[in-house]
Amino acid sequence: MTDLAPLQKEQVLRGLPQPGEARPARRREGFWRRFFSLPAAVFGLLMLLFLIAIALSAPLIAPGDPFATSDDVLLRPSAQYPFGTDDLGRDVFRAVIHGARTSLLVGLLAAGSALALGVLIGASAGYAGGLLDDALMRITEMFQIVPRFFLVLVIVSLLGSNLWLVILLLGLTFWPGIARLLRGQVLSIRSRDYVLAARAIGVPEHTILVRHVLPGALPPIITQAALLVGSAIVVEAGLSFLGLGDRSVVSWGALLNDAQQFVRTAWWMSVFPGLAITMTVLTLNLIADGINEAWDPRLQS
Repeated sequence: MTDLAPLQKEQVLRGLPQPGEARPARRREGFWRRFFSLPAAVFGLLMLLFLIAIALSAPLIAPGDPFATSDDVLLRPSAQYPFGTDDLGRDVFRAVIHGARTSLLVGLLAAGSALALGVLIGASAGYAGGLLDDALMRITEMFQIVPRFFLVLVIVSLLGSNLWLVILLLGLTFWPGIARLLRGQVLSIRSRDYVLAARAIGVPEHTILVRHVLPGALPPIITQAALLVGSAIVVEAGLSFLGLGDRSVVSWGALLNDAQQFVRTAWWMSVFPGLAITMTVLTLNLIADGINEAWDPRLQS
């Protein structure tokens, strides 16, 4: 292993692919080609971009205060009020549009923080092994055995409703799945020939992990992160539906909470926020499925 040719040593040090190892650029090109060949994945991506555009331009699409009340109480959907009004005369369309900001913010930040923490712990455990691996996995299992929604529910009940607290709690409870999945990926990659060759010629361990191990281990993690965005949106909506969400911001779950007693008489109050949650989670699931299928080794030439 130590008798590598000078050229091969230079390639390993620079992070270039070795014989039998796919070139990163070619692998990325193949991924995007397969991804955009999947109609469902493309539809999901376009829908996600559409939802992000709506969230960013909410003040332009539905100007005004989403909490503003009026005398137009419980009006059916019309040209003036596309989604009708609620029992306080609030415009449901305006509330749903502004609620997209809250849901996407919670989903993206919670999944992002869980991804960062899960990658740190999973990569460290899988690559280091030994006592560190055992200790980190025991901590991971401790977080996994506690029901996620129940834990968030109890803490929010004790500390009060705050959007940033919910995001923090979701990030701290979503990471174990990512950590365990990444650990398994790292364990399978760290013993491959090109990793052993890099270690044999003196490449620093952190460089091996970042440039040789993680790039091959992250694709399934990205799929998992896309699913976590939808899960975070559902959990936040569930908390708001139970009346434990942050009432200072518009939330789809809070709209459903307000609509409980008007399901029979004002169906639009619950249907439109419910459709928004359903479409957003479905969109993220389509993207996750597309990423998973595009990275499937059986589809690689």
